[in-house]
Amino acid sequence: MSAADIRPLPIQELYSRWGTSYDQGRVNNMQGLDDTELETFLPKFVSLLLQSHPSASPLKVVDFGCGTGRNTLKLIAMLPGAEVVGLDATPALLEVAEKRCNEACASLPDNLRPGGLSFKVYNPLDERIDERPVTDQAQGLISTLVLEHLPLADFFRMCSSIVAPGGYLLITNTHEELAGIAHGSIVEPGTGAKLWSESHIHTNEAVKNEGGKWGFDLVEVQEGVPKDPDMVGAMRGHWDGVKCWVGFVLRKRV
Repeated sequence: MSAADIRPLPIQELYSRWGTSYDQGRVNNMQGLDDTELETFLPKFVSLLLQSHPSASPLKVVDFGCGTGRNTLKLIAMLPGAEVVGLDATPALLEVAEKRCNEACASLPDNLRPGGLSFKVYNPLDERIDERPVTDQAQGLISTLVLEHLPLADFFRMCSSIVAPGGYLLITNTHEELAGIAHGSIVEPGTGAKLWSESHIHTNEAVKNEGGKWGFDLVEVQEGVPKDPDMVGAMRGHWDGVKCWVGFVLRKRV
């Protein structure tokens, strides 16, 4: 298939068209790698949150770009009693996330349920939004495989408005090495059409520097190369030896 056969779409329409199948069955290679790397990276973030937050007051964590709740479910499981907020620009995905998370919570004993659970449609690039923060200040925010769709300044402006001083930010993204040689695309369920949306290549240094401008200091960087050939699939020859995934933890200055 040539580049001319791939149709570009605005990011919100892309995810609406991709719909609820995009995180099912690990057909998405990057999400499979994200899940694998988060097995060690997300607990580090949660540990920092718990160490820095007084137990007397409720903890609040935001999942920005939560999609269908893939990582919102992990936050619920790892942070019982916390208030969890899911934000996404695509209403159809939020509906799935809300249903999945509510069903998961209903099966938990009272002492393991979140202190609050809510979902809101939010796009930081939408010029129609007002200047008020989308949610009250939180002690933590995660954003997984979303950063490539946003300019860094817009992303960190949003984070600065949400994360309280002393709070933590976890970001995962396509690594600059992979982004420099490949452009992510999806196959639309039902039609087989290949679709893609505009993306930004963000270097590790650029993330660190832009975060610093908005009051966030880099705590840790973790980089990932696929180790499971089945995860890479048809892209194996293209990804061999290439850093594909990167994760950042940053802390907002007090």
